[in-house]
Parts: sequence; structure tokens; C-alpha cells
Amino acid sequence: MISKTKGIVLHYIKYSETSVIVKIYTEVFGLQSYIIRNLRAKKAKNKMSLIQHLSFVDMVVYHNNKSKIHNIKEIKSDYQFKTIPFDIVKSSLLVFINEFLYKTIYEEEPNKNLYNFIVNSVEYLDNTEANINNFHLFFITRLTKFLGFLPINNFSDKNNIFNMNEGEFQNKIPIHSHFLNKNLSYYFSLLLSANIDNTDSIKLSLDNKNLLIEKIIEYYKIHIPGFKDIKSHRILKATFH
Repeated sequence: MISKTKGIVLHYIKYSETSVIVKIYTEVFGLQSYIIRNLRAKKAKNKMSLIQHLSFVDMVVYHNNKSKIHNIKEIKSDYQFKTIPFDIVKSSLLVFINEFLYKTIYEEEPNKNLYNFIVNSVEYLDNTEANINNFHLFFITRLTKFLGFLPINNFSDKNNIFNMNEGEFQNKIPIHSHFLNKNLSYYFSLLLSANIDNTDSIKLSLDNKNLLIEKIIEYYKIHIPGFKDIKSHRILKATFH
């Protein structure tokens, strides 16, 4: 069946001397794998740029529900980055959220809300001139909503310890080690209530920022079986110094 769909590129591997297999989160079919032939051929004229981190593409595909790898009839760019490729901070953030998405999205079912969240977030990152030092923290916190384990933001003077196993704030330290202390819990509650355009109002020290990233990664590991370790946040530590 020939279908049209937009998509977000998450990952690719070389398949042959001139072809690649690409993981694309599509608007119509959810997460799918596609083979793109002759993309790496000398005559392809830099078409590899189509499948870089979180590139938005517009495709005509041959979709077969019984197949694990589909063929692409046509593919073209659906959005041209304006600032991300030329900004080391933005490009580092893009690599980070790309890795998070690649390691958390498994469903071969469409999720329009998740798709729109990713598109809107990446376009905001590309177009904003605001401070984006907390953008990645906002993104991975809000992503939990679409993956099914959004924390309950019941933070208060009394409930000031975040229990990662339960996904909510409580009034005492749990008997296990999966929790945020009062300081990190406070900042985590601010992230949970933030909007994408006001994350710069959360004043985090570099140490707290790094600790919070580690704890949020731990939260993902608790709630996603088999969640693999994130490596690109080490790049962010070098970027935000």
C-alpha cells in the first residue's frame, strides 16, 4: 500500500555500500524502519543530510503491516534548521533529546500528541533566542507524559521528597534509594509545572542540573524495562561548564 506520511528521523545504520536503514517516528504509522537505497551513492548530492538527528521528512512509502522494514518511494525535507547546526549548545541539546527518543519510543502505533510534542519542541529550540540551558530538562520531564509515567506534581512544604518508584512527592524519605532530596525535589516540581518558554526562570546551579539529569535518567530506568543508559548527557556536561 502506497501512503504519505511525515516523519522524524531517530537513527540510521549503513545497510550496503550505498543504502541505509532508517528508524523514523512517523505521523501515520508510529515507529517504523525504512530502507533508503542509493542514499550514499556519489550521485546522491549530499542527501545524507535528510536523515541527520531529528530531521523532519515528508515521505511516500510502501507500507506493509506484515513487514518489519518498509521501502520509501519518495523522501524530502519537511523543515530546514535555521540555527541548530550552527549553535554548539543547541546542537548538543538536539543530540541529547534524540538519544532519549531513540531509547524510549518502541511503539509501532501512531501517537499524534507525542509526534506534535517532538515537532513543536524541536522547532522551538531551533527558533528561540531565549536562554535554553534548562530546555533538555524540561523536554525529558514532559516526555514522561506521553510515555505513560508522568509524575504527580503534589509538591508542598509537607510533601517535599520525590519518590521515584511511586512517581509522586511524599512527606518522608522512603526505605529505598530511589528518591530526590528536598532540594532536587523542589526544582523537579518547578520543571513539572513549567512551560517550554519559561524554563529559564528556574535557576539551577551546574551541580544541581547535572544531578537532576542523572536522577531523571534513573526515573526512566525504573519505569521503562530494559531502558539503556544515556551517554550524550556527558556531552552536555562539557557544554554547560
